[in-house]
Amino acid sequence: MSALQIASILEAKDFQVDYVECPEWGGKVYLRSMMGEDVSEYVLGDYEDDKETMAQIVAKSLCDEDGNPQDVTDDQSYELGNKNGLALLRCFRKCVELSGLNEQALGEEVKN
Repeated sequence: MSALQIASILEAKDFQVDYVECPEWGGKVYLRSMMGEDVSEYVLGDYEDDKETMAQIVAKSLCDEDGNPQDVTDDQSYELGNKNGLALLRCFRKCVELSGLNEQALGEEVKN
């Protein structure tokens, strides 16, 4: 395998997309894996308020069927934290799964 150039890396479609059924909200919620900045915030705990972390991560991961991110405002992200907790938890778990961020992986990455 040859060494990649920065242009190739930046052009790569390097995220996964999946959906979560949320009958509480009336349908499917499409999510994409977290990007580098979001993973850093999650791993390093750089969120303003722990109780908003789940909603912030889900808000940053919301997308359409093709993986195009939704433009979610800070106010909408905050409001999302006040929606059904079970539906929000399912979406959060899918974000973590798509991003490969289980406890074992997090421990290994933080150590390195």
